[in-house]
Amino acid sequence: MADSTPARLRVILGENNLEKRSLPNGIPESLDDLLCKLKTFFGLKGDVRLQYMDQDFGNDFFNLNSTTQLQDLGTIKVNKQIHL
Repeated sequence: MADSTPARLRVILGENNLEKRSLPNGIPESLDDLLCKLKTFFGLKGDVRLQYMDQDFGNDFFNLNSTTQLQDLGTIKVNKQIHL
C-alpha cells in the first residue's frame, strides 16, 4: 500500500493507552520506516515489535512482517521487546 494516499492507524501502546496516528504520505514502504516514524512520534525507546489486527482471524494480533499487511484505519499494537 506504499503510496501517497493518506492513512490513519489506531495504535495500541499498552493497556488503556490508545492513540490515533495520521500518516499524510501513506503507509511507509518498509517496516523500518514505519517503526522509525512511530518511535519518533510517540517517543518510544528500545526495541519494539509491531503486531497488526487481522480481520481474517477474528481480530487476533499477528506479528507485522511487512507494511503491505496494513491498510487505512487498521490497528497495530506496539510490544516492547525483552531480551533474555
